[in-house]
Amino acid sequence: MLKRWVTILLVTLALSARVCLGGEGVSVVVVDGVTYNDVRWGPVNQGKVVMFHNHGVAVVPLAKLPEEYARQLGYRPPAAAAEASAPAPAAESLPAMELSRPQTPAFASNPDPVPPQERAAFDAACAAQMVLNGALVDKSALMMLTGFYRAKAQVTGETRASEGLMVELANRKQPARPVPENLELRPGLWDGTGQEVFLRDYSPHIEPGMLLRVYAKEGDPIKGCRTFYVAQDLTYDLWKKLR
Repeated sequence: MLKRWVTILLVTLALSARVCLGGEGVSVVVVDGVTYNDVRWGPVNQGKVVMFHNHGVAVVPLAKLPEEYARQLGYRPPAAAAEASAPAPAAESLPAMELSRPQTPAFASNPDPVPPQERAAFDAACAAQMVLNGALVDKSALMMLTGFYRAKAQVTGETRASEGLMVELANRKQPARPVPENLELRPGLWDGTGQEVFLRDYSPHIEPGMLLRVYAKEGDPIKGCRTFYVAQDLTYDLWKKLR
C-alpha cells in the first residue's frame, strides 16, 4: 500500500510540474557542486522546489539554486523580502503622467551554452562518456547502479574517512504494461535486494527512500562493504577542458 501511494505521489508531482510550468526545462543546473541535466521544475513549497532530472528526483532549497532560477521560481533573499515589506515613504505630489504597465516576465529556459557547430560532437560525447576523477571515461567501463538511498554515512578506511551514501541495490519488477522512459525510476517499479553499497564522496539533493541511478567505478571494499566512485555527467565546460 505504501509503495502504491509513493507511486501516485510521484506521478502527481510530474504532472503538476508540466501543468504549472508548461513543460519548460533547463539543460544544466549546478547546485552545491552537483550537476543535474535535463531538469524540469516541479511544485514549490516551503522554500523548496521539486526538481526532476535525468537520474531521478531531487528536492532543493530555493536559496541554493543559481540566482536566475531562484528568482524565476519566486524566491527573494531575506534582505530583499524585508525591504519589500517595509512601509513605503510618503509619495510626493507629481504631475499626472501616463505609465506603462510592466510586463510579467515569462519563464525562460536556460540559454544553450553549446555552439551550433559543436552540438553534434558534444551530444555524441555525452552519450558515450562521463567524468571520473577529473578525466573522461567511457560509460562502457562503468557500472550502472540503481538503488534506494537509505542514509548518509561516513566510512573510515586505512588512509582516510569518506563521506557518502548507503544505497540498497534494486532490481526492476516486471511491469504489467510498458512504462515511458521518463517514469522508469518510479520507486514502485523496483524491489530492494537487501544488498547495500557505499557511494564514496557523493551527496545529491534527494530524500531518503528515493530511487537513484548512477554510473560508477568500484573501489576497494571497506570493512567488507563494497564501495563505488560515482561518475559525473558531462557538461560543455568539462568537455572543452578534458577532451
